[in-house]
Amino acid sequence: MAQGLNFFTNGTEVTPTEDDTWRDVDVSALVPSGTTGVLLHIENAATATQYKCDVRKNGSTDDDYANSMIRPERHVFRIVGVDSNRIFEACVQNASVNIFLIGYTDRLVVLRDNKVDVTPGTADSWQDLNLAAYIPANASGAIFKLVNSHTSSSLILSVRKDGSSDSPAAGCKVGYYGLTNLLCGVVNRVCEGYSDDLSYAKIYLVGYTLSPVVFFTNAIEVSPSATGSWLDVDVTIQTSPKAVAVMMAIGNTDTTTARSGSVRNNGSTDDKKNNIGGNEHIGAFIGLDGGQVYEAYESIAGVEFRIMGYCQPEAGRTHSEGARFSASNPPDSALLSSL
Repeated sequence: MAQGLNFFTNGTEVTPTEDDTWRDVDVSALVPSGTTGVLLHIENAATATQYKCDVRKNGSTDDDYANSMIRPERHVFRIVGVDSNRIFEACVQNASVNIFLIGYTDRLVVLRDNKVDVTPGTADSWQDLNLAAYIPANASGAIFKLVNSHTSSSLILSVRKDGSSDSPAAGCKVGYYGLTNLLCGVVNRVCEGYSDDLSYAKIYLVGYTLSPVVFFTNAIEVSPSATGSWLDVDVTIQTSPKAVAVMMAIGNTDTTTARSGSVRNNGSTDDKKNNIGGNEHIGAFIGLDGGQVYEAYESIAGVEFRIMGYCQPEAGRTHSEGARFSASNPPDSALLSSL
Protein backbone atom coordinates (compact mmCIF):
# COMPACT_ATOMS: atom_id res chain seq x y z
CA MET A 1 0.00 0.00 0.00
CA ALA A 2 1.16 3.49 -0.78
CA GLN A 3 1.60 6.56 1.39
CA GLY A 4 2.51 9.36 -1.04
CA LEU A 5 5.91 10.65 0.11
CA ASN A 6 8.62 8.22 1.28
CA PHE A 7 11.91 9.33 2.84
CA PHE A 8 15.43 8.07 3.48
CA THR A 9 17.08 8.83 6.82
CA ASN A 10 19.98 10.52 5.03
CA GLY A 11 20.20 12.00 1.57
CA THR A 12 22.37 10.60 -1.24
CA GLU A 13 24.11 12.97 -3.64
CA VAL A 14 23.02 12.41 -7.26
CA THR A 15 24.44 15.54 -8.93
CA PRO A 16 25.31 14.96 -12.62
CA THR A 17 28.12 16.68 -14.52
CA GLU A 18 27.90 20.45 -13.94
CA ASP A 19 28.12 21.98 -17.42
CA ASP A 20 24.86 23.85 -18.21
CA THR A 21 23.59 20.76 -20.05
CA TRP A 22 20.45 18.73 -19.39
CA ARG A 23 21.64 15.29 -18.28
CA ASP A 24 19.88 12.09 -17.28
CA VAL A 25 20.02 11.10 -13.61
CA ASP A 26 19.34 7.39 -13.13
CA VAL A 27 18.16 6.60 -9.58
CA SER A 28 16.93 3.07 -10.29
CA ALA A 29 19.45 1.63 -7.81
CA LEU A 30 18.16 3.94 -5.06
CA VAL A 31 14.36 3.93 -5.37
CA PRO A 32 11.92 1.04 -5.89
CA SER A 33 10.09 -0.01 -9.00
CA GLY A 34 6.81 1.87 -9.22
CA THR A 35 8.35 5.15 -8.07
CA THR A 36 6.56 8.10 -9.72
CA GLY A 37 8.93 10.89 -8.69
CA VAL A 38 11.84 11.89 -6.51
CA LEU A 39 12.21 14.29 -3.60
CA LEU A 40 15.33 16.42 -3.82
CA HIS A 41 17.21 18.84 -1.59
CA ILE A 42 19.39 21.16 -3.67
CA GLU A 43 21.97 23.51 -2.17
CA ASN A 44 24.48 26.04 -3.43
CA ALA A 45 27.50 25.61 -1.17
CA ALA A 46 29.35 28.60 -2.66
CA THR A 47 29.83 31.50 -0.26
CA ALA A 48 29.76 34.33 -2.76
CA THR A 49 28.45 33.25 -6.19
CA GLN A 50 24.94 32.35 -7.33
CA TYR A 51 24.43 29.40 -9.66
CA LYS A 52 21.56 27.79 -11.57
CA CYS A 53 20.08 24.33 -11.19
CA ASP A 54 16.82 22.95 -12.58
CA VAL A 55 15.27 19.47 -12.77
CA ARG A 56 12.54 17.95 -14.92
CA LYS A 57 10.94 14.60 -15.75
CA ASN A 58 12.89 12.59 -18.31
CA GLY A 59 11.61 13.48 -21.77
CA SER A 60 9.94 16.71 -20.62
CA THR A 61 10.30 19.89 -22.67
CA ASP A 62 10.05 22.12 -19.59
CA ASP A 63 13.03 24.45 -19.30
CA ASP A 64 13.09 26.94 -16.44
CA TYR A 65 16.86 26.79 -16.13
CA ALA A 66 17.25 30.53 -16.68
CA ASN A 67 15.03 31.12 -13.63
CA SER A 68 16.56 28.48 -11.36
CA MET A 69 19.15 30.67 -9.65
CA ILE A 70 20.20 29.61 -6.15
CA ARG A 71 21.96 32.33 -4.17
CA PRO A 72 25.15 31.56 -2.22
CA GLU A 73 24.61 29.29 0.82
CA ARG A 74 20.91 28.90 0.02
CA HIS A 75 18.77 25.90 -0.85
CA VAL A 76 15.53 24.64 -2.31
CA PHE A 77 13.49 21.44 -2.06
CA ARG A 78 12.20 20.03 -5.35
CA ILE A 79 9.77 17.30 -6.40
CA VAL A 80 10.08 15.97 -9.94
CA GLY A 81 8.70 13.05 -11.90
CA VAL A 82 10.71 10.08 -13.14
CA ASP A 83 10.04 7.90 -16.17
CA SER A 84 9.39 4.15 -16.04
CA ASN A 85 13.15 3.54 -15.82
CA ARG A 86 13.38 5.83 -12.77
CA ILE A 87 15.28 8.57 -14.58
CA PHE A 88 14.89 12.33 -14.27
CA GLU A 89 16.91 15.14 -15.85
CA ALA A 90 19.00 17.86 -14.22
CA CYS A 91 20.85 20.90 -15.53
CA VAL A 92 23.57 22.23 -13.20
CA GLN A 93 25.82 25.23 -13.70
CA ASN A 94 28.64 24.70 -11.21
CA ALA A 95 30.18 22.08 -8.91
CA SER A 96 29.18 24.18 -5.89
CA VAL A 97 25.59 23.07 -6.50
CA ASN A 98 24.73 19.70 -4.95
CA ILE A 99 21.58 17.63 -5.54
CA PHE A 100 20.64 15.19 -2.79
CA LEU A 101 18.02 12.47 -3.19
CA ILE A 102 16.06 12.49 0.09
CA GLY A 103 13.04 10.40 -0.90
CA TYR A 104 10.60 9.30 -3.55
CA THR A 105 6.89 9.32 -4.37
CA ASP A 106 4.56 6.40 -5.01
CA ARG A 107 1.28 6.04 -6.92
CA LEU A 108 -0.53 8.51 -4.63
CA VAL A 109 1.54 11.26 -6.27
CA VAL A 110 1.16 11.85 -10.02
CA LEU A 111 3.63 14.14 -11.77
CA ARG A 112 3.05 15.58 -15.25
CA ASP A 113 5.48 15.26 -18.14
CA ASN A 114 5.16 18.99 -18.79
CA LYS A 115 3.94 21.87 -16.65
CA VAL A 116 0.77 23.83 -17.41
CA ASP A 117 0.43 27.54 -16.72
CA VAL A 118 -2.44 28.20 -14.28
CA THR A 119 -1.41 31.71 -13.21
CA PRO A 120 -4.55 33.70 -12.30
CA GLY A 121 -5.68 36.52 -14.55
CA THR A 122 -5.73 39.13 -11.78
CA ALA A 123 -2.72 40.26 -9.74
CA ASP A 124 -2.37 41.26 -6.09
CA SER A 125 -5.25 39.18 -4.71
CA TRP A 126 -6.16 35.58 -4.10
CA GLN A 127 -7.83 34.09 -7.16
CA ASP A 128 -9.44 30.68 -7.71
CA LEU A 129 -7.39 28.23 -9.75
CA ASN A 130 -9.80 25.79 -11.39
CA LEU A 131 -7.80 22.66 -12.16
CA ALA A 132 -10.70 20.49 -13.38
CA ALA A 133 -9.14 20.13 -16.82
CA TYR A 134 -5.90 18.75 -15.39
CA ILE A 135 -6.52 16.68 -12.26
CA PRO A 136 -9.10 13.98 -11.40
CA ALA A 137 -12.15 14.51 -9.21
CA ASN A 138 -10.61 12.49 -6.38
CA ALA A 139 -7.40 14.55 -6.18
CA SER A 140 -6.63 15.69 -2.63
CA GLY A 141 -4.03 18.28 -3.54
CA ALA A 142 -2.03 19.91 -6.32
CA ILE A 143 1.71 20.30 -6.86
CA PHE A 144 3.00 23.58 -8.24
CA LYS A 145 6.18 25.10 -9.54
CA LEU A 146 6.33 28.80 -8.65
CA VAL A 147 8.65 30.74 -11.00
CA ASN A 148 9.82 34.34 -10.71
CA SER A 149 11.54 35.51 -13.90
CA HIS A 150 12.05 39.13 -12.78
CA THR A 151 15.64 40.30 -13.17
CA SER A 152 15.97 42.06 -9.82
CA SER A 153 12.86 41.86 -7.59
CA SER A 154 11.49 39.19 -5.28
CA LEU A 155 7.75 38.82 -5.85
CA ILE A 156 4.83 37.51 -3.76
CA LEU A 157 3.94 34.14 -5.21
CA SER A 158 1.94 31.52 -3.34
CA VAL A 159 -0.91 29.00 -3.34
CA ARG A 160 -3.42 27.91 -0.70
CA LYS A 161 -6.34 25.53 -0.29
CA ASP A 162 -9.72 26.87 -1.44
CA GLY A 163 -11.43 28.56 1.50
CA SER A 164 -8.19 29.20 3.38
CA SER A 165 -7.63 32.47 5.21
CA ASP A 166 -3.84 32.27 4.90
CA SER A 167 -2.51 35.62 3.72
CA PRO A 168 0.69 36.36 1.78
CA ALA A 169 2.68 38.74 3.92
CA ALA A 170 6.27 38.60 5.12
CA GLY A 171 7.96 35.41 4.07
CA CYS A 172 5.83 34.64 0.99
CA LYS A 173 8.02 35.82 -1.88
CA VAL A 174 10.08 33.94 -4.45
CA GLY A 175 13.47 35.44 -5.23
CA TYR A 176 14.28 36.97 -8.62
CA TYR A 177 15.34 34.43 -11.24
CA GLY A 178 14.17 31.84 -8.72
CA LEU A 179 11.71 29.00 -8.34
CA THR A 180 10.35 26.52 -5.82
CA ASN A 181 7.77 23.74 -5.53
CA LEU A 182 4.76 24.11 -3.23
CA LEU A 183 1.92 21.68 -2.51
CA CYS A 184 -1.57 22.64 -1.32
CA GLY A 185 -5.00 21.08 -0.97
CA VAL A 186 -7.87 21.35 -3.42
CA VAL A 187 -11.65 21.42 -2.93
CA ASN A 188 -13.56 20.08 -5.94
CA ARG A 189 -10.36 20.53 -7.95
CA VAL A 190 -10.08 24.21 -7.01
CA CYS A 191 -7.40 25.97 -4.98
CA GLU A 192 -6.27 29.61 -4.83
CA GLY A 193 -3.22 31.37 -6.19
CA TYR A 194 -1.57 34.74 -5.60
CA SER A 195 0.80 36.58 -7.95
CA ASP A 196 1.73 40.21 -7.51
CA ASP A 197 3.09 40.56 -11.06
CA LEU A 198 1.46 38.53 -13.82
CA SER A 199 4.28 39.21 -16.25
CA TYR A 200 6.96 37.62 -14.09
CA ALA A 201 5.43 35.65 -11.19
CA LYS A 202 4.00 32.45 -12.70
CA ILE A 203 2.19 29.48 -11.17
CA TYR A 204 2.60 26.17 -13.01
CA LEU A 205 0.76 22.96 -12.21
CA VAL A 206 3.15 19.99 -12.26
CA GLY A 207 1.13 17.25 -10.55
CA TYR A 208 -1.42 16.18 -7.97
CA THR A 209 -1.89 13.96 -4.92
CA LEU A 210 -4.51 11.40 -3.93
CA SER A 211 -5.96 10.50 -0.52
CA PRO A 212 -4.75 9.71 2.13
CA VAL A 213 -2.38 12.60 1.38
CA VAL A 214 -4.17 15.19 3.53
CA PHE A 215 -4.09 19.01 3.40
CA PHE A 216 -5.23 21.56 5.96
CA THR A 217 -7.48 24.47 5.05
CA ASN A 218 -5.07 26.80 6.85
CA ALA A 219 -1.37 26.11 7.28
CA ILE A 220 -0.22 25.42 10.83
CA GLU A 221 2.96 27.03 12.16
CA VAL A 222 5.28 24.57 13.90
CA SER A 223 8.53 26.53 14.22
CA PRO A 224 11.18 25.05 16.54
CA SER A 225 11.28 26.19 20.16
CA ALA A 226 14.80 27.64 20.01
CA THR A 227 17.44 28.75 17.53
CA GLY A 228 20.98 27.75 16.64
CA SER A 229 20.71 23.94 16.74
CA TRP A 230 18.80 21.04 15.27
CA LEU A 231 15.70 20.46 17.41
CA ASP A 232 12.98 17.83 17.45
CA VAL A 233 9.56 19.01 16.28
CA ASP A 234 6.65 16.79 17.34
CA VAL A 235 3.59 17.19 15.10
CA THR A 236 1.42 14.47 16.59
CA ILE A 237 -1.27 16.99 17.58
CA GLN A 238 -1.24 18.69 14.18
CA THR A 239 -1.26 15.51 12.07
CA SER A 240 -2.24 11.91 12.82
CA PRO A 241 -0.79 8.98 14.82
CA LYS A 242 -0.20 7.32 11.45
CA ALA A 243 1.40 10.32 9.74
CA VAL A 244 4.68 9.49 7.98
CA ALA A 245 5.58 12.81 6.31
CA VAL A 246 4.62 16.48 6.17
CA MET A 247 4.52 19.05 3.37
CA MET A 248 5.36 22.61 4.37
CA ALA A 249 6.52 26.09 3.46
CA ILE A 250 9.49 27.66 5.24
CA GLY A 251 9.39 31.46 5.20
CA ASN A 252 11.84 34.13 6.29
CA THR A 253 9.90 37.05 7.77
CA ASP A 254 12.91 39.39 7.88
CA THR A 255 12.43 41.75 4.97
CA THR A 256 16.08 42.03 3.93
CA THR A 257 18.45 39.59 5.65
CA ALA A 258 18.88 35.94 4.66
CA ARG A 259 18.32 33.50 7.51
CA SER A 260 18.93 29.80 7.88
CA GLY A 261 15.92 27.48 7.95
CA SER A 262 15.89 23.77 7.13
CA VAL A 263 14.46 20.36 8.06
CA ARG A 264 15.72 16.78 8.19
CA ASN A 265 14.54 13.36 9.31
CA ASN A 266 14.81 12.65 13.02
CA GLY A 267 18.13 10.90 13.60
CA SER A 268 19.60 12.05 10.29
CA THR A 269 23.23 13.12 10.09
CA ASP A 270 22.52 15.51 7.21
CA ASP A 271 23.63 18.97 8.32
CA LYS A 272 22.52 21.44 5.67
CA LYS A 273 21.70 24.65 7.53
CA ASN A 274 21.16 26.69 4.37
CA ASN A 275 19.63 30.16 4.08
CA ILE A 276 16.37 31.56 2.76
CA GLY A 277 16.34 35.07 1.33
CA GLY A 278 14.76 38.03 3.08
CA ASN A 279 10.95 37.96 2.87
CA GLU A 280 11.09 34.78 0.80
CA HIS A 281 9.75 31.24 1.21
CA ILE A 282 10.51 27.80 -0.15
CA GLY A 283 8.39 24.68 -0.28
CA ALA A 284 9.67 21.73 1.74
CA PHE A 285 8.74 18.20 2.78
CA ILE A 286 10.20 15.79 5.30
CA GLY A 287 9.60 12.36 6.80
CA LEU A 288 8.40 11.62 10.33
CA ASP A 289 9.52 8.90 12.71
CA GLY A 290 7.08 6.66 14.59
CA GLY A 291 6.42 9.45 17.10
CA GLN A 292 5.57 11.99 14.36
CA VAL A 293 8.84 13.84 14.93
CA TYR A 294 11.24 15.52 12.49
CA GLU A 295 14.12 17.93 13.12
CA ALA A 296 14.27 21.62 12.23
CA TYR A 297 16.95 24.30 12.31
CA GLU A 298 16.62 28.08 12.32
CA SER A 299 19.51 30.47 12.81
CA ILE A 300 17.46 33.23 14.40
CA ALA A 301 13.82 33.79 15.37
CA GLY A 302 11.64 34.89 12.46
CA VAL A 303 11.90 31.84 10.24
CA GLU A 304 8.42 30.30 10.07
CA PHE A 305 7.78 26.62 9.40
CA ARG A 306 4.19 26.20 8.16
CA ILE A 307 2.75 22.72 7.65
CA MET A 308 0.41 22.52 4.66
CA GLY A 309 -0.55 18.86 5.16
CA TYR A 310 0.67 15.34 5.81
CA CYS A 311 0.90 11.83 4.37
CA GLN A 312 -0.27 8.64 6.00
CA PRO A 313 -0.43 5.02 4.79
CA GLU A 314 -3.55 3.76 3.13
CA ALA A 315 -6.10 2.01 5.36
CA GLY A 316 -4.83 -1.19 6.91
CA ARG A 317 -1.17 -0.21 6.95
CA THR A 318 0.74 0.94 10.03
CA HIS A 319 3.44 3.57 10.34
CA SER A 320 6.11 0.90 10.89
CA GLU A 321 5.33 -0.52 7.45
CA GLY A 322 6.08 2.93 6.05
CA ALA A 323 9.55 3.12 7.58
CA ARG A 324 12.25 5.01 5.73
CA PHE A 325 14.38 2.95 3.37
CA SER A 326 17.93 3.09 2.04
CA ALA A 327 19.98 1.28 -0.57
CA SER A 328 21.14 -1.08 2.19
CA ASN A 329 17.63 -1.42 3.62
CA PRO A 330 15.33 -1.71 0.58
CA PRO A 331 11.57 -2.31 0.69
CA ASP A 332 10.59 -5.97 0.60
CA SER A 333 9.01 -7.50 -2.51
CA ALA A 334 5.49 -7.43 -1.06
CA LEU A 335 5.73 -3.72 -0.44
CA LEU A 336 7.21 -3.05 -3.86
CA SER A 337 4.34 -4.86 -5.55
CA SER A 338 1.82 -2.68 -3.69
CA LEU A 339 3.36 0.68 -4.67
